[in-house]
This record gives sequence, C-alpha cells and structure tokens, in this order.
Amino acid sequence: MSVSAEMYGDFEYTVLDDGTAEITKYNGTDAKVDIPGEIDGKKVTSIGEFAFSKCTSLTDIVIPDSVKNISSNAFLRCKNLTIITIPESVTSIGFDAFLGTKWLENMQNKDPLVVVNGILIDGTACSGDVTVPERLP
Repeated sequence: MSVSAEMYGDFEYTVLDDGTAEITKYNGTDAKVDIPGEIDGKKVTSIGEFAFSKCTSLTDIVIPDSVKNISSNAFLRCKNLTIITIPESVTSIGFDAFLGTKWLENMQNKDPLVVVNGILIDGTACSGDVTVPERLP
C-alpha cells in the first residue's frame, strides 16, 4: 500500500507503508539512466508497473543495489534498451518486465530460457523440449 506520491527530478515515486520508495514513472529523455538508490532519505526498493514503459530514448539503465522488486511491465516496449544492470538484490521480477526491449531479445539469442538472479523472466523463445536449469529456486 502507498501513502503518498512525490517527484524527484525526472522520477515520480510513491512512499510505501514501510517507508521505502517505489519509482512509479520516469519522465525524462536521457539515453542512460542511473536509478537513485535513495530519494529524500527513503531507500528505493521497487520499480513500479509501467514505470519506464515506452521510454524509447532509453538505451542503458542501472538499477541500484537497494532495489528488490521490478514490477510487471516496468520496462515494457523500451525498444532501444540494450544494457540493463540488475543487481543480485533483485529477488522479484514481474510478468513482461522487459518485453519489447533489445536487451531481452539479445538475452533470448544467447539462451531462449532467460534467467536473471535465479528468476525465470522469459521462455517465450523456447520451442520443443525445455530443460529447466537447476539454478532456479
């Protein structure tokens, strides 16, 4: 549950009940974005649904170690996004979080079963028999 909505530079964020922050919208046009680990003294722990959706100028994003959750559709259709730094602190990645990004396409080309931090984030490029890796929890 959220308690308030705020602005910090190009970011809109919500203060969650536990006193941490969730990025809810990015309004900028930068190609490279470093998400802040803290905003106004609040640790950024989550990237909300559709927060960066359709940011076509975005090519490179760095997610800080404070983030634990990337919500569904967070980076949906960021078609030029090719570099994503996802720290080990991320333990939850929602449905289609990276759908329509060049990053996901490149990951699928390496292995059609895309796993990040032990989280299966995409298997749509798989065909035939699939062996699920042991590294999945």
